[in-house]
Amino acid sequence: MDDRSTEKMTRLTLLGTGLMGTVVGQSLLAAGHELHIWNRTKERAASLQDNGAIFHNTPDDAIGHGDVVILLLLNHEIAKTILRTVADRLRGKDVLDLITSTPRQVEDVATRTRLAGGSYLAGAIQSFPDDIGTKDALIYFSGDEATWQRQQHVLRVIAPTANLLSTQAEAAAKVDAALSGAFGTTAMGAWLEALSFLADEGFTLKSTGFRIEQWERQFAAEMALAANEVARDDFATDQATLAVNAAAVASWRQTLVAGGHRADIMTAALRTLERAVDAGHGGDSWAAQARVLRRRD
Repeated sequence: MDDRSTEKMTRLTLLGTGLMGTVVGQSLLAAGHELHIWNRTKERAASLQDNGAIFHNTPDDAIGHGDVVILLLLNHEIAKTILRTVADRLRGKDVLDLITSTPRQVEDVATRTRLAGGSYLAGAIQSFPDDIGTKDALIYFSGDEATWQRQQHVLRVIAPTANLLSTQAEAAAKVDAALSGAFGTTAMGAWLEALSFLADEGFTLKSTGFRIEQWERQFAAEMALAANEVARDDFATDQATLAVNAAAVASWRQTLVAGGHRADIMTAALRTLERAVDAGHGGDSWAAQARVLRRRD
């Protein structure tokens, strides 16, 4: 049985009805929750209103009608401004913060919420709007465990497989910075760097016979291997060493540069490999560059 079918309706306030806010709101309405909304541009809330959401002209009024406040505003500067003006409205309410943020910003909003008598939970969205409400939706939650227990029936409407990552409020923001930021953003940038070079040289993926599914399998296997090596801090290898890989990357970079490309992302990767070789890890595996990427105490 779907657990959500037995859950009581919850009065929710959603602040921010941009692209992500709209799909989150639609999922919550479809699940039978009462939804009160506010957005600086009223026109962007029209589709939610058409589906039963109640629009309010001020954040204060919207918060006053909900037991749970969901923040999906553009940034935390806007959130802080609003929270300063509605602090007396937050007593006894659960604040669910889904704004992309830094750990320091999370700590700031969490403190403001608690001082106002509310409870706080942070969420880091790792999915596209189309994934919200499906099994593919990935959102990391962290913060007050009691708040998670009270509101997981709401949160699992938008991310059915969600769990509490940590009771430290800033944990989700740290994981978000690592996975969506350091990994996702850089990986997509590297992919676009490769596609741009191929296009300028007159190639397409089809003309090169590129098989993306083969690369996906290989890359996933290499990611898992690197994760295990970093966890063990053991980079012994009988495959191509870090020094061999560094030499190959230097050659590949020169090909792009000779073609008139900046090769910014590959250049940054090469610099890290060279640092690792200089630090004495040339005979270790490719993943040994993690040792020069770790925080130095």
